[in-house]
Amino acid sequence: MNATQHMLPAQTSHDTLPAPLQSSLLGILDAVKIIGLSQFQIGNRPVATLPPIAATATARPVTALLSEALWPALYDAAYARPFHLDPPGPLPAPVDLDLLSQLRTLFPEGSRWSTQWQVYKTDSNGSVHVRKGECCRHVFPGAFTLAYQGPVQANSMVSVLLPLASSQLQSGFYHITGHAPHSDHDDAALARLYLNTRAATVAPLMAQIAGLLNNYAMPFRAKTLLEPAAYDRTDSTVFYLARRHLPFALSLLRDFFNDAAPDLEPDVPLFSKSLVGGIGGADDPGFGMSFGQVRAMLMADAIVSAWAAGTQNAQTRLEHLKHRFCESGLSLSTPHLSAGNNDIYAVLA
Repeated sequence: MNATQHMLPAQTSHDTLPAPLQSSLLGILDAVKIIGLSQFQIGNRPVATLPPIAATATARPVTALLSEALWPALYDAAYARPFHLDPPGPLPAPVDLDLLSQLRTLFPEGSRWSTQWQVYKTDSNGSVHVRKGECCRHVFPGAFTLAYQGPVQANSMVSVLLPLASSQLQSGFYHITGHAPHSDHDDAALARLYLNTRAATVAPLMAQIAGLLNNYAMPFRAKTLLEPAAYDRTDSTVFYLARRHLPFALSLLRDFFNDAAPDLEPDVPLFSKSLVGGIGGADDPGFGMSFGQVRAMLMADAIVSAWAAGTQNAQTRLEHLKHRFCESGLSLSTPHLSAGNNDIYAVLA
């Protein structure tokens, strides 16, 4: 839904926002100025100008283009780092810090073979669906081998190639995977733990967390930034766990997270739930989307819809934002949760 399709704030949303979130949102919303259909400004940052619409472009509401240009700017200015009116200056990189080498030493890149997987379904493209215990995975040709000679069919036993770590999976990030394989079924309900890590200590910090989770065979995936100068982000390191495993994982990590406070910056990403200083939690939105992207899109749409209705007042924009969350099945009172989910993100302090 785009801005022109919801010109008035919802009359059905009665969200009570946490006071810190309301204060932050009002400050952000007040700092955005829509200059026209093709220009906007956030705080004291340079005015952003949209490119001209190509004559061959598909006809779309003009406000949709404005919203699409605004959300990445909001993501960068207000979600990924604490919001300030002025743009951030460059973060000095620690001297002689080679994060890639540190991470490769602790989490070697590559993959490993895992045995005793049972095929329960085959696909026409040669891929197979396999299970081992409660873990189910979809495996493509080249990533599995038969344990015994013969055709691949239901009940065949195979070995599966599992990832360990990679610097190639996503540009600018180092990805690691726990010893216990994750189940594809859990991808429908993932939890994210955001760590506001420091470049100088992130590698050993991740190793300690991974060690605790691996000791209890807790499936997880994680990623962290490779560029030290990018560690002004509040989401510099992210751990992904099955939502059903989160309560146990948090109880397991409680003492460690409290002890790790000196190695973390205090802020957490906007809309995530602060669990302890420097650690935030949020539901993964699924469909390959980023939690921050989805929330920034809702913010942009609310700002543009309020402007289309004739106002740039921060409080009115907040009402439009409540409306957009409500339309999406979300709530600004618990903005870290996906639609219909209960809050299992226990505060660790």
